[in-house]
Amino acid sequence: MANQIKKIFIASRFEEFKEIRERLRNELSYYGMDFIDLNDNKAVAHPPLERSLQNVRESDTVILLVGDTYGNPLPGKSKSYTHLEYEEAKKYKKNIYVFCIGKSDTNNVIRSTTIQKMKEWRKELDKNHTLSFHYKSTNIEDIAHEIIKSVYIEENKVWLDDDTGFMWQVQIPDIRYAFVDQLKYRNQLNQNSYGGFNDWRIPSIDELKTINTEESYKNSYGYDEETFIKKPLVYSMIMKYGRFWSSTSNPKNNNLAYGINFNRKRNNSKSEHGNKEKYKTRYIRCVRLWTYDTVNTELNDILNSPDIKIQNLEAFLQKYTDSQYNEYKKPASKKLEELRKKKKEEFNSLTPIEQKILTINEGNSNMTESISLMNAIENGEFDSEKLDALLKLKELMIKENKWKEASGAKNLKKNKDYQRTLKIIELMDGCK
Repeated sequence: MANQIKKIFIASRFEEFKEIRERLRNELSYYGMDFIDLNDNKAVAHPPLERSLQNVRESDTVILLVGDTYGNPLPGKSKSYTHLEYEEAKKYKKNIYVFCIGKSDTNNVIRSTTIQKMKEWRKELDKNHTLSFHYKSTNIEDIAHEIIKSVYIEENKVWLDDDTGFMWQVQIPDIRYAFVDQLKYRNQLNQNSYGGFNDWRIPSIDELKTINTEESYKNSYGYDEETFIKKPLVYSMIMKYGRFWSSTSNPKNNNLAYGINFNRKRNNSKSEHGNKEKYKTRYIRCVRLWTYDTVNTELNDILNSPDIKIQNLEAFLQKYTDSQYNEYKKPASKKLEELRKKKKEEFNSLTPIEQKILTINEGNSNMTESISLMNAIENGEFDSEKLDALLKLKELMIKENKWKEASGAKNLKKNKDYQRTLKIIELMDGCK
């Protein structure tokens, strides 16, 4: 399964790295990884070394923490616990990440007082691995941060968000693309079956918002800026800037598109305004649906609505543009065509003045029909057919229960419906 939890074994001297191990234990569960710990307070029948090596064999990955000292060789053995754990991991071809954490200079980690075995082992590690060096004086949180970042990016290609059912691309190359180049990037990802899947797509702005948070985390690239993205994706933010494209164009200006800057708080992000020029470059994080149930449910809710609307179907088709959604786009497109045809027939059956009124009302969807028509009459849009328009306005106000030829209010000037009714009666009298 793509969302299977990775088992991480940490090979190190317990006392020397107690604080770092504890920090790693607390953090690893956030990133789809499970900390295997010999010091778990369980009573078992196996000797400590046998149990330790068994844990190494059952792990997916081994993190090796190497300090300034080697440790005492075990009775009957010529090597230390940690060295034997390393050799077991190497024997079973585990992914091994080596972090050297010491007091001395990184170019001279082995002190003159260190035993020869440590020197020999260090030479072996230098030969077989790319080592990461850290001072013990460095903040424990920062060291743990660097360890998790290094391992997470290599070990996790995808992350499944249980809250939404979306699976996200984790490893982000440090390359920015123009909006028009998004599909080329997505196609390349699918051709290479990234993470074992070939149905990746560019997320819509609504989908991209689901990984944006109000909670801030330290940027993995070491700058002072904070990152506002769900924590399992923090360690893949290796680029300096957190600006990402969505697939959603600005409906009012096709030269602009929506995106999110994950280095800004959700309520302070310019993404909401869709003012990103398409020629500019941003990063891309692709998404796929773990299941199509979400799309199917959304479509059924629209189709089964007693008040089905053209704009809801249009929004659905704009949201799911990729060919992988053809199964759902076909019934949505068919229903949209039916509604548009019906709307056109209804429009053609209206009188010219009714057609004009309908057009005006649709252009002022935030107003009631009567107010919209009243404004149009006052602006002179019905001067040639004013009486007919006023009679239609009276009909609308009666329908909206706003036609008031009498009023019981003490202050008649404050009764807007009454005042508007009197004005319409006066205008109709002027047309006779």
